[in-house]
Amino acid sequence: MRKKLTYEEKELRKLAKEVSVHYETLPIEGRTVFDLGANVGLASKSFLERGAKHVVAVEPHPATYATLCAALAPFGEDRFTAIQAAVVAPGAPPVLLYLHPKGRDPMHKLEPTRGWASVPVPSVSLEDLFAKHKPETLKIDIEHGEYFLPMLKAIPPFVTDVAIEFHGAMVFRGVSPGPKTIRMWELIESFENDQGFKRGYWDEKHWYDTAYAINAVYSR
Repeated sequence: MRKKLTYEEKELRKLAKEVSVHYETLPIEGRTVFDLGANVGLASKSFLERGAKHVVAVEPHPATYATLCAALAPFGEDRFTAIQAAVVAPGAPPVLLYLHPKGRDPMHKLEPTRGWASVPVPSVSLEDLFAKHKPETLKIDIEHGEYFLPMLKAIPPFVTDVAIEFHGAMVFRGVSPGPKTIRMWELIESFENDQGFKRGYWDEKHWYDTAYAINAVYSR
């Protein structure tokens, strides 16, 4: 009889599939690559296997960060920089991470959620990360945190390729889009109309007739 997968095993399978599909066309070899929202390190590990010169992996969840470090250790410390932190704008208030009440790892959010316990986590500004490491390739999946980073509307020119998950909100048919969905499309317009990025890979997750999450790869 086939073994029933645990929740954590199902999540890891889903993440592995996303890494293989979403980032397949992202230029990696010989580059400094940012993995913001690195989770357990599946994307970072893939980038290193594909020849990244250096990967900067940033993850706020304490337990997930430990798994990330263990996953990247075999590549050698000269190939990666792991940082336990939430990515924020300069001067942002202290960050609280909200953890799933059943301890499901890696499920966490940056927004208050009923029944989810909060823990303080360190933070690092996107501006400081860019200034220090100057990546050519950026991967970012930080669970709605992208809308609190003004620099994503003015990405430095040395970043030529971006993989990003835009997070909107589930909207029922016939209901006007809420603030999360509106700011999702505002950020997309900034990428495409103001910063000269061109769409490559594009995958929308729908709830009724509304896209509530979009995985995109851009280049310029």
